[in-house]
Amino acid sequence: MKRLVPVLPSKNIPESLEFYQRVYGFTDAWAWTKSGQRAENLSSADPKDIVYGGLDQPQLIHFWFSDVKHILESAGMRIEVEDIDSFYAACQAANCVHPNAPLETKPWGLKEFGTLDPSGVLITIFTASSP
Repeated sequence: MKRLVPVLPSKNIPESLEFYQRVYGFTDAWAWTKSGQRAENLSSADPKDIVYGGLDQPQLIHFWFSDVKHILESAGMRIEVEDIDSFYAACQAANCVHPNAPLETKPWGLKEFGTLDPSGVLITIFTASSP
């Protein structure tokens, strides 16, 4: 196996790409339209025309268009970070911390919290807790 690439649903791919860059620190956005053309300017692209997109750094992550609520709300991904306290503060400032998933140490030894992206996808941020 070479690598795993998460593919998350998004109801608005340009919005998801902007959010993941601003909040989680991903970079190198790209997207494709229904007609198979690369979207060169995401800020002016019609979100309904973008059907696939992604970010290449620090890890690959892809998005596919879906407006089906139960698909959006049952998708998720986990991101491991080094400085979870700073990341938590940044997510609080971005108002994306899940109301039922505050920062806490879990019985399985991970310190984690949940966030919701603009499409309602659960992204859990975690780190190994200190002994």
